[in-house]
Amino acid sequence: MNKRGQLAIFMIVGVLLVGLFLLIFFLVSTNKEVKQPQEVYSGNSIQSYVQSCIESTAKAAITHTGKQGGYYKLPLLEEYNTPYYFYDKKSTIITKEEIEKELSSYINNELFFCLQNFQVFKDQGIKITSQEVSTTTLLKPDSVMFDITFPVSFEVGGTKKEIVTFSTIVSHKYGTIFNNIKQFIKDQEQTPDSICITCIVEMGYKVSMIPIDDKIIFEIKHNDFMFSFINQYEGFS
Repeated sequence: MNKRGQLAIFMIVGVLLVGLFLLIFFLVSTNKEVKQPQEVYSGNSIQSYVQSCIESTAKAAITHTGKQGGYYKLPLLEEYNTPYYFYDKKSTIITKEEIEKELSSYINNELFFCLQNFQVFKDQGIKITSQEVSTTTLLKPDSVMFDITFPVSFEVGGTKKEIVTFSTIVSHKYGTIFNNIKQFIKDQEQTPDSICITCIVEMGYKVSMIPIDDKIIFEIKHNDFMFSFINQYEGFS
């Protein structure tokens, strides 16, 4: 065999060896990339998953309680799924502190439905458990702040981890709207037999008044948010 033929064989063998080396390197690298992110996925993604559910549940809590006059579960003094704020010539309005507790109760009871028992992670073979949700809510003029204690423990690759606290702030006029309504009810006590139309206009929001017999359902609207309550007026019907 001449030198030119031998050189061609060596070149072919060399190309095959290089190709084989690259293939082995690619398979090893790919295997590492598949295994390595699972632990990152189980940590960062679980936290992001819970955080996302907290944020969506917090917004739902604001919407739900607004429609029910600040309540998660309606009080005994209500009609048409709306609580009375003025009844028998007296104020029966909810307090700011009670609204904060109602918002917290919504998170504590409804967050579970968004999380779906972490099934999406359990299907990946991740061992995960969680404890009860405990929420503290602060209603401010331009925002609603939620601080949540929710221990979530998980294990992957023999390593145990735990995330305990979460928080979110929803930019919202909930507190301001409620303060305006509280002032309206306070003024209403001064004139229990008449409606202060000027007081309603001065709120600066779109207000719907729905008369039913001796009562009026008030709907205070701001963007997509609605806050509802009922006032009773003797001799109004």
